[in-house]
This record gives sequence, C-alpha cells and structure tokens, in this order.
Amino acid sequence: MQTLIICGTPWCELQPLLAFLEPAGLRMARRTNTGGVQAIAQWHERLFADLPAPVAPIKPDAPWQLAAEEIFSVNRTQPAWGWADSRSSWLLDFWRDFDPGTRFVLTHTPASSVLCRAMADTELANFDSHAVLNTWSS
Repeated sequence: MQTLIICGTPWCELQPLLAFLEPAGLRMARRTNTGGVQAIAQWHERLFADLPAPVAPIKPDAPWQLAAEEIFSVNRTQPAWGWADSRSSWLLDFWRDFDPGTRFVLTHTPASSVLCRAMADTELANFDSHAVLNTWSS
C-alpha cells in the first residue's frame, strides 16, 4: 500500500492534480463502514470545525488517530490511494509519523495569483491587498 497526500495553500486547485493521477493508478480513499468518521474528507471537516484558522501544526489526539486508523485499514488493499486537501498541510508531521510510507505532493500558489483572484472576487472599493497578502503568508 502506498498513500499519497496532496496538499498546499488553500488557493491551490488540488482536485485537478488528484484527477490527473487517477489514470496512473492512484485511487480515492475508500469509506469505512464503522465509526463516526467514515471518510477522509469528513475526518478533516470535523477536525478543523473548531480550528478554522490554525497557526501551528496540529497533532490530533487518540480519538482522531483511531478514526484515521480505520480509514487507513479499509484502504490497505489498494496498491496506491490518497486524497487532496489543503488542510492536510497543517498535519504533515502527524501523517508522516502515523504512516512513514506516506508520500506528499506539496503545492503552492504565488502571491500574484492570489491577488488576482481576490481582485476578481472583490469590489474595488473593498479590496485590501495588505489583508490578502497577510492571509496568504500565514
């Protein structure tokens, strides 16, 4: 079993990269049939529900580790599987220690692209480039 986690800045388009790797043999993470957290996306959603803007790497405690073990267990028969989630960037140490065989694809969005997107999505009167760049750099 080989696990691949695609993560990076929140502005990165991660799903197209995941879709690009599927024909090469990467499979989506399967759901478990037990436990309160049955999918890796749900695992991230619930973990980050109380941490919408983390400022340091996250080390999930025992219940989260158990839920991750169930997800990894159900995917052990897949030769290569993984997911794409920018929130996994806050969990790099956790995932590395959890399964040393896990590999990572780290993506990045240049500041210029973030500024362009923000300008396109905001009225010019409300555009604050300093706020956008502060968010980008944190």
